[in-house]
Amino acid sequence: MKKGNIIVLDIGTTTAKTTVFDLKGNTLAFDSVPYGFLEKPSGFFEQDPEEVLLAIYGGAKGAIEAARKKSLDFDPIVISIVCQGGSVIPCTVDGDPVYPMITWMDNRAKDLVQKIDREPFGDVIKAKTGRRLQAGLPLAMILWMRENEPEIFAKAKRWPCLNDFVINKLVGSSITDPSAAGLSQLYNVRDNTWDEDLLRYAGLDLSAVSKCLPSGALCGNLLDAPAKAMGLPAGIPVLNSMHDRTSEAVGLGSFHPGDSWIGTGTAWVICSILEDKEENSGLETNYHALPGLKIASNLVGGIGTSVEWWIPELMKRRNLPDRKSALKEMTLLAKESPAGANGVFFRAFTGKGNEGTFQNVKDSNTDADFCRAVYESIVFDFKKTYENFTSKAPVKGSLTLVGGAARSSYWPTIISEILGVPIKVSTYEHDATLGAAILGGVYLGLGDNVEEVFDLFKTGRRNVTPDSEKSLLYEEIYRKYSIM
Repeated sequence: MKKGNIIVLDIGTTTAKTTVFDLKGNTLAFDSVPYGFLEKPSGFFEQDPEEVLLAIYGGAKGAIEAARKKSLDFDPIVISIVCQGGSVIPCTVDGDPVYPMITWMDNRAKDLVQKIDREPFGDVIKAKTGRRLQAGLPLAMILWMRENEPEIFAKAKRWPCLNDFVINKLVGSSITDPSAAGLSQLYNVRDNTWDEDLLRYAGLDLSAVSKCLPSGALCGNLLDAPAKAMGLPAGIPVLNSMHDRTSEAVGLGSFHPGDSWIGTGTAWVICSILEDKEENSGLETNYHALPGLKIASNLVGGIGTSVEWWIPELMKRRNLPDRKSALKEMTLLAKESPAGANGVFFRAFTGKGNEGTFQNVKDSNTDADFCRAVYESIVFDFKKTYENFTSKAPVKGSLTLVGGAARSSYWPTIISEILGVPIKVSTYEHDATLGAAILGGVYLGLGDNVEEVFDLFKTGRRNVTPDSEKSLLYEEIYRKYSIM
């Protein structure tokens, strides 16, 4: 069998992570470096692209140094990339920033988006991109910059997203993939090509965007400067990136129509695999790494912050030393309280008002009830989105839970019982990272296709089956919560 190591750069919204894999999919080393947002007016979410680049290099260097210490046989032979999508960087023709990176969280263009969406071209955008114009995604931000920052717009000759900005720094060529291009709203998802009508509408032409190659395709070889910054030899092959949700699908083994998963973190998202030709009843879709497939998704933003709101309070109430111990205590306490948390409801963070408050509290309620109420109410708020989504994209195969909630030993049981469906819980912490490693394995010839390498790298799952009586009880509790 071949020897060597796959380096995966996982570039998120606030953290750059690097994982070193062996050729059986085992993790040899890991490191991460966080980065924040620039101080800007409300609604502006910008980051310094050079700070992000340094974080990528720093995380890589830390992981590489750790790998060298752990294994005398460490031999990096390919770099694979997974990256957050939807953020855009106004750049010179050579790819140097002329303005900070505007992230997908930015909503300064919301008024402009509402105006355009009411116009006939709003329907054109939806037909060509698979989604209505969205504030924060590149097309809307480019239009806003043209109208409000004309000098910056004039200086910017190229508008890469973060993935192709990074690839350009690594190999000297600006290359993107369909899953990232699809989020730009400058790409025609039906024709699988940059759309000249959309580019013209934004005041751009094809010179402003990157060459689009399949996820996992060879982009080039690592240049001297980034190689030195990461502690790697120059010349290592660098593979094309993919959006984190697309990579997550690969890491989960979601290769067949109907395979579905729930991603849990700051936002919760329900995703399902569709055939590319399949009608999606208005659901947002993006590319899968495999041809002929697409990923439908629906997101509930912010509800995961409810746990982060409660953890500091629980630490004070229980005199706990840190977040890790508080999360463990929360799980243990939630298990002590019955379904329905003895009548307590929590208003999860959904942007609807009154967030972060407990309802129906009695003197007899305990911390166990409060912990369970936070867990339950997050799922109650997600349930409506889940039911609407699955009515349009039915779960035909496996339903897998990934992300923060999957790390809990008990929360998945609550999720399964409230939704009334069996779920598989991923026991691997970074499925998106694993997806990029699998594409690295395909490039190296570890299998004839993605599915064969997935079987080689496969991580564990545990099955959770709902208690039917508790699911019936939760239906009644959910009705009460819905009219609260």
